[in-house]
Amino acid sequence: FEISNRNVWEKASKDKEGLEAYFQKNKYKYSWDGPKYKGYVIFTTNDSIKNEIENFLNVNKPSNDSLSIVLRKEFGRNVKVERVIAGKGENEIIDNIAFNGKTPELKGKWKCYIPYNGRKISWAEEAADVRGPVTSDYQAVLEKEWVKSLHEKYPVKINKKVLNKIKKQ
Repeated sequence: FEISNRNVWEKASKDKEGLEAYFQKNKYKYSWDGPKYKGYVIFTTNDSIKNEIENFLNVNKPSNDSLSIVLRKEFGRNVKVERVIAGKGENEIIDNIAFNGKTPELKGKWKCYIPYNGRKISWAEEAADVRGPVTSDYQAVLEKEWVKSLHEKYPVKINKKVLNKIKKQ
């Protein structure tokens, strides 16, 4: 198990460049039935913080990579950022933002939301857009290569006398 984990599962999850290269070679395998919204949803605890965040974003324009860190630093625990890829009918909030759905009723701590850097896409643009299936397929490729290298290093030899003895029993 540990060897498989090291050579296949863990390697696939940590090898971002290999995963992206695999995805780029096999993009055609990861098509969708319809468009999806890809972007960020920023959740706030109330309307006044939502307005402050909207004003802050109009002035500062943080990058996607630093969005969560910048907003947490500025607004503390009153903000939460989620990266989202969802199609119509998969998420009420995304339906409202991107597919003209009704405004959902939010429950719990998060009362308001703001879309950020979102757009509709018709196909996966990067491995992260379809992480689960790409990782699974990449693991299968890594496992196949690993088993092949084991067969080359340790060729299988069958003792035909013993095999014939077993067959006769």
